[in-house]
Amino acid sequence: MSLEDWDTAPIPIPPRSRLLGTAPFGLRTPLVESLISYLLRLAARHLVPVGRLILREIAPLTVEGLGRQWTEHSTTTALRVCGHNICGTGPVASTFADAVARLTLRPEMRRLTLLPGFSWLPQLGLVRTSLAYCPAFFAAMGDSRHIPLIWSLRPLKMCPIHELRLAESCPNPKCGLLPAISYHSRIGLCPRCGMDLGVAAGTILDLDERAWQRFVYSQLAPLVTRDLPTTDELARRAIVSAIAIAAPTNASLSRELLTSKPSIRGWLAGSALPSIEMLLRLAYLADVELSELADGICRPRGGPRTRHPAWSPIQTKKRMPWPEVEAILRAELAGTTVRSFHAILPDLGRFKSSVVDHFPELVDELKSRYAHESRRAIEANRAEQARAVRAAVAELREGGAAPTKRAVEAITGLLLRRGLLTAWRQEVRLAPTG
Repeated sequence: MSLEDWDTAPIPIPPRSRLLGTAPFGLRTPLVESLISYLLRLAARHLVPVGRLILREIAPLTVEGLGRQWTEHSTTTALRVCGHNICGTGPVASTFADAVARLTLRPEMRRLTLLPGFSWLPQLGLVRTSLAYCPAFFAAMGDSRHIPLIWSLRPLKMCPIHELRLAESCPNPKCGLLPAISYHSRIGLCPRCGMDLGVAAGTILDLDERAWQRFVYSQLAPLVTRDLPTTDELARRAIVSAIAIAAPTNASLSRELLTSKPSIRGWLAGSALPSIEMLLRLAYLADVELSELADGICRPRGGPRTRHPAWSPIQTKKRMPWPEVEAILRAELAGTTVRSFHAILPDLGRFKSSVVDHFPELVDELKSRYAHESRRAIEANRAEQARAVRAAVAELREGGAAPTKRAVEAITGLLLRRGLLTAWRQEVRLAPTG
């Protein structure tokens, strides 16, 4: 072959992504993972905390589209205050999805948010502000753990696979509610104590609540898998038709829905849309599909229904007598371990300020003891992690490999920062070099 026969045209090189993005779990299924879950897996693949990934890579691309909370506060504060909106329906979700799609060259990032199917709904009461999870789901998934998007919806309180109540707290009673995302969040682990969430005990719902949660899942699943968003004008007309089917008068409908008559008048006038919880109840009473209401279609499958037995009006707790409050506080102090004062308050049925005014000595003793036990637990946890880092360095040395920071993190599964970083440096400095 002569030189004239050579093809000297440049070879087309496909575009390269800034981040190594993988395919999302469960795409186009009701259990598709959320954008928060994808961010956590993306950070784990690059061996950095998710907060650092957002600060260094995503934030420079999203400054113009984010609100004041993200531009005037630190990344840690912004994630704690409004991090749950990353997989919601507002501008935070759209800007994060576009930024991640640009960095990973994956255009399907908006499907990991509630934008396609729920943007026509009011944001109030739509998205959870804390993390909800099923312990059995985490335990069964193994290395394929992810957080389904549908878990972030506030009306869903049951795992559709295992039919267990979705937990929102760490198995460690001292940690409390789990944030939707934090600077050091990892999938399936508590960001505060590092405990595996898959070991938590699941709670079974009663029969009525389980039946209602099955209905909720059947209504929300088609919206989660929706491709294109809809407009609220189509939904308003269908909601008016559903109201006429559900009950003959506003008074009877307010009794069935357990809501006020002015709210119903606002829905009929088109000045407001029902919340997601009220829409689910309305769809049940009128026997229509919520996904059809979103498209402006009101097609009842049967006759109107009566109120579901799982519905209950919001009831306020009865105030506990002060002698019983004192007995609970003293019983808590008599135990081997104590909970935080914030965790005990729901059991008391009293305001925080009134309990402090009545029993200042007991509250101070409870707080000081809880702080002392928390410090001891943190120190023990840090010591155990430091021993794991030293053992990893020794293992790498014995195998003839260099005890680099990334190698130690891969063995221990820990992020070397602060005290662990100091322990690693000391061990590397003291270890024999051969």
